[in-house]
Amino acid sequence: MIVKTRLPKLRERFEFVLTDECYDDLTIDTAVALLRHFISTGNTIYYSDLAKKMTIPIESINLNDPLGRISNACKENGLPLLSAVVINKENDMPGDGFYGYFFPQAKEEEWLEIYVKEFKKVSEYKHWDKVLEAFEGKR
Repeated sequence: MIVKTRLPKLRERFEFVLTDECYDDLTIDTAVALLRHFISTGNTIYYSDLAKKMTIPIESINLNDPLGRISNACKENGLPLLSAVVINKENDMPGDGFYGYFFPQAKEEEWLEIYVKEFKKVSEYKHWDKVLEAFEGKR
């Protein structure tokens, strides 16, 4: 005799946990500006344009540290590296720091392939709104 049981429908639950390095105002401001942009457009953004969207004045050259902290938090939460959507105007790819920190063994000729894969992962992830909520809750 086969007994069928009803399993309760599981509700998707997601909580993004900020790493300790993400609690400074600059990282939070960077994350909120970046996430709002990406959620609304689904597109890349230049470093200089991201800097303009922030409430804390910053030169685009100084975004590498907060972007690294944001992607590190994403990695710790099992998510794609969000900073892959922030690119240079010169080559339409993330800066050297992105590859040096997250892909230190990669050769420069592999960077384009890495970028395409990482951007695809970011684009396919559908819960960036929950990550935004986590960062906005720390303002």
